[in-house]
Amino acid sequence: MKKLIVLGCLLAGMGTMHAQELNICDQLGVGLNLGTNGIGVDVSTRITSFVGVRAGVNIMPKFKYKTDLDVSSLSSAVTSNATYQNFLNDMGIAALPRKISVEGKLDNTTWHILFDVYPFSAVSSFHLTAGAYFGKSQIVTVYNKEPGSLSAASAFNARVDDNGVFTYTSGGVSGQISGVKKVGVELGDYFLEPTKEGNLDASFKVNGFRPYLGLGFGRAVPKNRIGVQFDMGCQFWGKPEIYCTGLQGEHKLDASEVDGRGGDVLKTLTKIAVYPVINLRITGRIL
Repeated sequence: MKKLIVLGCLLAGMGTMHAQELNICDQLGVGLNLGTNGIGVDVSTRITSFVGVRAGVNIMPKFKYKTDLDVSSLSSAVTSNATYQNFLNDMGIAALPRKISVEGKLDNTTWHILFDVYPFSAVSSFHLTAGAYFGKSQIVTVYNKEPGSLSAASAFNARVDDNGVFTYTSGGVSGQISGVKKVGVELGDYFLEPTKEGNLDASFKVNGFRPYLGLGFGRAVPKNRIGVQFDMGCQFWGKPEIYCTGLQGEHKLDASEVDGRGGDVLKTLTKIAVYPVINLRITGRIL
């Protein structure tokens, strides 16, 4: 942050040589933000009378949402095989839970650096803004509240190969069943396979680097001691993707893993490549 302010001072000095601009070191402010980015604080300065820069952090509260999700049932190829049913009982899989309690957590804290351009600086505080936000790519995580609650499903899935063939041994008799689907959790249209420890581990990811374009009113460094700034625009965070950690590690879910039952909200979310920004900033001039 200190390097940013020093760089601004140098640029302002160059501007003074050519256009008698105010020295940037005499134009320093701080701001408190509230909006769709959460609660933020930043520092701001003027490079010229037409250009300003601000940088800071936006803290998004880590909201949690609790719900129950369905556990997919065993395929008919399995349930109709008597010998295999004995094997299931031996493994303790016959009592597979029908639902599990899960929790989703939002974690979208970001940093930003934004440049404000005032095309009518002498008469208006209207500004165009360009810059970028930086944050974690994993903004939502979904996990089961009771560790190991899907351990029976994991033991079952470990015996199902990629072609849907299950191999088992019961009472000294070995066999295989074709057309078997793995057991997991149904999240909208998506099938989530449990980890080898019997847990659910899914996440919603976007780009960590998010360019920003917007417009607004108000000055980053107010003319008076206190001011107000309003901004609206969009972060371009790319196409959101859903990842799940299963027996083979983390992988991105695609259309081949859709079970066709609901999930309209998730479908919509994965098509939204921008995040809307509406922000109110209380500014204070300290130099």
